[in-house]
Amino acid sequence: MNSRNLGRNDPCWCGSSKKYKHCHLNQDEQAARATITPPAQTNELAREPSPHEQSLPAETVPAPSAEDDLAQAEWDNFREADLDGKVAFFRKRLDEKRLDGEEAFEMLLAIRDDSHPRHNPAARAQFKTLADQLEAAMPQVYSAEYPFILECLLKDAIADQAWDRVNTLAAQFAQIAADKTEEFFGVLDALLYHGQTSTLLEEMKLAWDRVSDDPDITPSGVNDFFEVILDLNLFQYLETTPQPRADDPALVESIRAIGNYNPVWLELAVARLAAPAPSAWQRADFGNDVDAETWAQNVAALLYEFMAELKRAGIGNAGVSVPYTRSNMAHRWLHQILRQQSIETALAARPKGKRAAAHIPSSPLIPQYKLLDRILAGKFDLFGSEPYPVGALMELGPAYLNFLARRSVIHPTEMDRALDDLAPLIKPLVKVLDSYGADMHLLENMQHAWSDETLDTLRNDPALAQARTQPLLLPPSPNPLANAQLYRFQVEYKQADDVWFILELRRDQTLEDLHLAIQDAADFDNDHLYSFYLSGTAWDKETEYSTREARYSSDTALKNVPLRMKQHFLYLFDFGDQHEFDVQLIDAQPDAPAQAYPHLVAQHGKLPPQYGEDEDEEDEDGDEGEFETDEDWNDDND
Repeated sequence: MNSRNLGRNDPCWCGSSKKYKHCHLNQDEQAARATITPPAQTNELAREPSPHEQSLPAETVPAPSAEDDLAQAEWDNFREADLDGKVAFFRKRLDEKRLDGEEAFEMLLAIRDDSHPRHNPAARAQFKTLADQLEAAMPQVYSAEYPFILECLLKDAIADQAWDRVNTLAAQFAQIAADKTEEFFGVLDALLYHGQTSTLLEEMKLAWDRVSDDPDITPSGVNDFFEVILDLNLFQYLETTPQPRADDPALVESIRAIGNYNPVWLELAVARLAAPAPSAWQRADFGNDVDAETWAQNVAALLYEFMAELKRAGIGNAGVSVPYTRSNMAHRWLHQILRQQSIETALAARPKGKRAAAHIPSSPLIPQYKLLDRILAGKFDLFGSEPYPVGALMELGPAYLNFLARRSVIHPTEMDRALDDLAPLIKPLVKVLDSYGADMHLLENMQHAWSDETLDTLRNDPALAQARTQPLLLPPSPNPLANAQLYRFQVEYKQADDVWFILELRRDQTLEDLHLAIQDAADFDNDHLYSFYLSGTAWDKETEYSTREARYSSDTALKNVPLRMKQHFLYLFDFGDQHEFDVQLIDAQPDAPAQAYPHLVAQHGKLPPQYGEDEDEEDEDGDEGEFETDEDWNDDND
């Protein structure tokens, strides 16, 4: 049989009963490539031109005209001029109406760069005047550069703390949000940081219809937009309602008008943000023996209470209220950092893990220098920066550590050590943020939060005096999985709705055994690479187990994987098609009944074909048609 007529899922021509792709496909492709004669190598530059080519006129580049020379000379003069000269040249070209959109953009940008508007209120006023003059004299050119000009004017208004002007400009920006998503999110972060809840909520609602229906915006971008609107709805409700309740019809209806939401999130957020005083937390509430879901919920609740305290009393109880929208930026980041840290710390303590850092904080609620440094660095790359979330996190860091000490979930000496460990991050971070043109108010707030005066105030907090007289005692943190013999996992296919199965494995079986069990349950061919990521984030090498890196899945028994009960992690199969499965440890038993493992306990829903409908149909045709059985196939080739 001619192998060229075979599909990759057809039985192989050799009669092995294997699929062609698992048998002779690679050999046949290599043999086919070897029979192809490579084209003759020619040196095009050394080849003599043909008579026809010799008869063609030589290609010439037209010489620049006198008008071109004049335009270039004018542009060179503009670039070499000082700030006053640049402004005069721009106005001259404006009077002569000799500007196009590109020239207007380049000139205004050069004027902004030379005038340093972040540091100079007069420069901000001058830019607004030039923009107004451009709009009046050449409205079409102004319209072409409208998004850039509007973004600059909005940043300048924020720098001036001119909130009425901010409201007007933000409404205009919302009209172009779907077309300028990246710029809109940059402006959005600025308004969130500065607590412009009412302004933002109205403009986000105005932009939502366009953003949610725009096919050019990724689903994750739409989801981020949606989550911000939910948060803003909640914060405005809390700021305007004397006795807030999660089941208040006014709140529920305002959120439902936007879309579906998680009632558990709403109940937790309202209860903690509106509570008159923080809960009586204990260190054990965040120990290793707490299951993953409870641990994450406890951390979220604690951070909401931190936000509530900042709103009521400000940083270090200084009385200067911190807006919900700013502290929520820090909340989101802290929650992600602490979850990642809990996994990496557990991995570092394992024999197959990487070497632990010289100093690891004794509390999982204290951010580690090394991890924080790595995450902050990841927020500044070729695709831009996130100065406001970074600034909010670091600005509120000392207050967060002080809050933990006053809530008795860390000891004051742990707070002292953490402040000393993290302080070296601030100076280089401020320098980087400044180089990215960050908001001067943000930089000043960060520097003040980490000043010696502020840190001394936090260390000398009278509320910590009694705790400082007590020794630091670290209670034992037992591992609930220490005696477990049987692990039960629920595996959910993330690219289809309501498709899952439950698997049981012994504690001495490996992650590779789990991989093979998932392959069998999914009816996949096990013909690609795979990885497990304990953080739940694809490509996170710090928590990866695979067939190709330092932590090999085939060498790692489940008992040596640092899991918590109810912990979710990611199984990624086929780095091309990227089949993603959410894996959760849902149960662990002290005994493993005598039977074969891995064991498929239950299965629900049907996975889509591994390679798509066309190849799946080829496979079905091969099974039911000419090659119905292995015996028939062999008979045909006798």
